[in-house]
Amino acid sequence: MASIVNYTGDGTTDTYNVTFAYIDANDVAVTVNDVAASFTFLTDTSIQLSSVPASGDAIVVKRITPVSALVDFADGSTLFEADLDLSAKQSRLLSEEARDRADDALTQINANIANINRVAGIASDVTSVAGIVSDVTAVAADSSDIGTVASNIANVNATGSNISNVNSVAANASNINAVAADASDIGTVATSIANVNTTAAIASDISAVSAIGSDITTAASTFDATLVANVNSLSLIDDDITNISAISANISAVAGDATDIGNVATSLANINLVASNINSGVLTAVNDYGSVANAVVSTNDYGSV
Repeated sequence: MASIVNYTGDGTTDTYNVTFAYIDANDVAVTVNDVAASFTFLTDTSIQLSSVPASGDAIVVKRITPVSALVDFADGSTLFEADLDLSAKQSRLLSEEARDRADDALTQINANIANINRVAGIASDVTSVAGIVSDVTAVAADSSDIGTVASNIANVNATGSNISNVNSVAANASNINAVAADASDIGTVATSIANVNTTAAIASDISAVSAIGSDITTAASTFDATLVANVNSLSLIDDDITNISAISANISAVAGDATDIGNVATSLANINLVASNINSGVLTAVNDYGSVANAVVSTNDYGSV
């Protein structure tokens, strides 16, 4: 009779049968997924687990008979059937358990023989791993990170082939952090990259302007002073400007005759000479006319006579 019974949890069942004989209830043990489980006997042939195993859990009910003799025979003592039966039963149960465990071991070995042979082929490596078991444990604790690295192995390899650049980046970490702090400004520059490129194209002109920055400042201050002086001058002739505004129509008319005025200005000397001669001739004529008039008067007088 098998001393080991295997069950599979279904998520609802917590009661299982004990299908083998045993000497004492304490000789029965239960494990769930290879972990000892607490239980109570409902009957001599059934037990109830303290908690319901999850669906798919591996449940094992087995017998573990004590190895030490349960009966000690003494010389001259009376042999009782019960003692003989108990001793024989203990031996039989131990034999069954030894057989079942051997069979179970063989089953496990046969099921994993390929892996066993593979491990045997790398026995030296296994020994090496055993020597660094603490490191292996540390790696196991970081298995999720190792999985992440494995899934990004292409990037890892790319990083390895560019390790000098990576080291350069690390050496300039503070600058990179500074750039990161100005990420929003960099984004603004990126959206205005056309203007940035234009500025770059006239960098030499910008440098030239920068070099004469002090001169520009001086010119600006001088221009401002001159402008103020001119404004003050305009303020002083405000009345004249008002008068000119009042005769703007006449000024426009004169502007329309600008060509004739220019011709007159060119012949101004001749005009003055003519004017002088005219004035002289008129005066002479007037004098002569006076003389004639006097003569006429005299003639009249003569007529009277």
